Amino acid sequence: MAHATVPKYRELKQANRAKNPVSYEQVSALCKPSDVFTNLSNEFPYYLPKIIKTSLTKKKYEDNIEIKERIKNLSEYHTLAREPIQGKLTFLAFDALAESKDLTEEKLHQVQVLAWAVELIQSYFLIGDDMEDNSETRCGKPTWHLLPDVGLLAINDASMLRSFIYEMLKNNFDQNTSTKVENYVNEAFLTINIGQYMDIMMSKSKDFNKFTVEQYNFLNDHKSSFYTVKLPILLALELCNKVSQDSYENVNKICTDLGILLQMQNDVMDYIDRDSASVKTSSDIQKKKCSWPAVAALQHLNEEQRREFMNCYGRWESEKVERVRELYKEINLPHLYRLEEQKINKAVLQKIKKLPDNATPSADFFYKIFDFVRQYTEDISPSKLKSNWWERRVVPVYPAPLRPLGDSTAGPELRSVDGSWEGRTYRFTGLHSPVVTGSGGPVRGGSRDFLKDVGGIRPHLVEEPLRRLAQARPRRSAKAYRRSKTQNQVLQKEKLLSRKFFDDFPKFLPVLLDDSLSKTKIIENESVRNRIKRIAEYNTLEKKPVEAELMLIAYEMLEKNRNVSAEFQHQAYVIGSALEMIQSYFIILDDMQDGGKIRCNKPCWHLLPDVGMTAVNDASLFRSFITDVVRQNVHEPLFSHVMHIFDTIYYTLEIGQLIDAQFVKARNYDDFTIENFDAMNKYKSSFYSVKSPILLALALCKKLNSESFAIVDDLGTDLGILIQSHNDLIDYLDVDESVASKSGHDIQNGKCSWPAVAALELCNPEQRKIFNKCYGSWDPKDVQQIRKIYDELSLAEVYRKEEQTRYDNFLNKVHNLPKDSTPSVEFFLEIFKNFRGYTENLKKYMHE
Repeated sequence: MAHATVPKYRELKQANRAKNPVSYEQVSALCKPSDVFTNLSNEFPYYLPKIIKTSLTKKKYEDNIEIKERIKNLSEYHTLAREPIQGKLTFLAFDALAESKDLTEEKLHQVQVLAWAVELIQSYFLIGDDMEDNSETRCGKPTWHLLPDVGLLAINDASMLRSFIYEMLKNNFDQNTSTKVENYVNEAFLTINIGQYMDIMMSKSKDFNKFTVEQYNFLNDHKSSFYTVKLPILLALELCNKVSQDSYENVNKICTDLGILLQMQNDVMDYIDRDSASVKTSSDIQKKKCSWPAVAALQHLNEEQRREFMNCYGRWESEKVERVRELYKEINLPHLYRLEEQKINKAVLQKIKKLPDNATPSADFFYKIFDFVRQYTEDISPSKLKSNWWERRVVPVYPAPLRPLGDSTAGPELRSVDGSWEGRTYRFTGLHSPVVTGSGGPVRGGSRDFLKDVGGIRPHLVEEPLRRLAQARPRRSAKAYRRSKTQNQVLQKEKLLSRKFFDDFPKFLPVLLDDSLSKTKIIENESVRNRIKRIAEYNTLEKKPVEAELMLIAYEMLEKNRNVSAEFQHQAYVIGSALEMIQSYFIILDDMQDGGKIRCNKPCWHLLPDVGMTAVNDASLFRSFITDVVRQNVHEPLFSHVMHIFDTIYYTLEIGQLIDAQFVKARNYDDFTIENFDAMNKYKSSFYSVKSPILLALALCKKLNSESFAIVDDLGTDLGILIQSHNDLIDYLDVDESVASKSGHDIQNGKCSWPAVAALELCNPEQRKIFNKCYGSWDPKDVQQIRKIYDELSLAEVYRKEEQTRYDNFLNKVHNLPKDSTPSVEFFLEIFKNFRGYTENLKKYMHE
């Protein structure tokens, strides 16, 4: 183990002081890995189950066997099929930085968590890359989205994998360390997203004069350098408590070139061995990527060769692709790479030598990093790529196969939406199937048992603080607590914040976007800034900010004008804007996944001419930017509370999408029960629509604790499910899109919606037979048959009764709260009034 200064580095130190050249052989001979590094590397492939166990510890996850298996398979599928360069670099950096006090069981566990985090970040981007590039294989296996039960549901998988990374960090580090580590991780996401976007824009450019070394380096400083080399080192520095502005700058100065060199090597391997190189199906030539071979070729080709290159590069015809490869061969591309590699290596060694003796990290540290990276960049032989580091250790290489839950053996059902981009026709195929996986034999009990595992068909979880509150006063009937006219008048006359406070909110988002984009140093490119602003505004400005307004209403009632300063109002606006942007993020993903065409009375984002499958990266970029906006404007400790709530929004919505997909796939209509509907929407809608706005308001007012959380969790579930029931009914009533905010396809998609659940409970045998035959079909005649059943059963009236029952239950719970509870009885009565006005407004949607 290398602790501080050790004898084996004395020769290098003497060379530094004497300004003598340092040879590669010297570095390699003196940078042998320690036992700690070796042990960590050997444990890495086996460590994920332990991380899942320590990460998914909350009650909402503890019995979720299928979801845990899903995350495990999703995490391992590509990660264990490639050599974990970034994970091993994390171990190496920790090994070189750690002192004796750092070699605790806790920190050795935490460094494994960090190593898996950096590897899962790459897996997250590989899923999106493969979808955007329509790649067929990676690591010698089908790409994730091409697995039988995945398809475009890979979009939700990737988003869930990203959320799991944050869940890992939160549950394995204290709050202070977790926040710092998460900031680095989000910087990595944002940087890579920007690099991906610039890469796409370069591919669309017709100007080959932009394919320069300078542009290539700038592009890959964002796209790969930060993630591949800088992030593992920064995380290790944080774990060893050695982060400073100087250490950050030293890492940035020396490791940028190493990261670019790794990308160069990857690009060259893509050319050298197209069948196994880059461990994926190569399409850099066809997609006109600004790759290093292309940049080098344009530098060294003669005029005639250059004309040929420009005519062939970016074309999909096999003869054009082959001619580009021949041109690479004519200029001896491997030799050019070797020259450039040597040039970069010498420059890096010179930078290391110039570091002062007291630098953090030290020159000794960077020599180890240099030697580690050089082991990968110096070997560009095809044989290297054909060995799989993992297959020598674990069998099988492939994760457990994806298996549908339930008794259905039908294959995944695909629906397509046609669109175009850059003159090429695309078909966006949405998979309407489950995505939950497992291992070892059939899953017991189908989706009914699955919902039990996710905490669905059981009473709402009542934590100990809520039990005490429930016992505080005797229960009375809901009828006894119907508000009188006088009570209503008192509530309406209560002095609230000025109307201007609410009216000004919709005007705030464009100002916030401009301000945040100008402050983010990473986003220097004007094209990137314009893209982010356009993504943010496209859906967010078109819809009514229901959740943000609920948060503002809750905030004003909780604060009661005691602390409504300009700063507090600004923070409330920022958090409310971020809350609405999160919904816009999910709208992009949901529309792609479901094959949506219209949203807010205009084409869905992915159907715009200059978007297409680039929407995958757009959504990821947008999510990264949302976090950055909050980070810029909200400070600790409020920032940590807000991000914890936001991360919970992401995760619960993604789990809800999984459950939703399970119902669609199984097509077992015996499972379309009100209990299962409630269980699904506890995840899919309740937390975002109702709980999160109130929890954010509590955090703003410094009133968020375990007891207030438990109250909101219980009461918010009921209101959230009612909101989803209302939205599902609107979908059936075929509301004009400008009112309903999107084109509804619940019937066609076979969704477990409230109308379907209610119809199955009320229909006669003949209607049931028609339902079983027609539900989930895109044939207009079948859709009309389902709608006819809904009409015959008068579902709008059924909804009215269901709504009243749920409201009575809600009021019963509210009036049994203690007088001094936070939030108070009066608070929930005001919330109730706002929600009732929303869910009761059905008459204008009814057909004549």
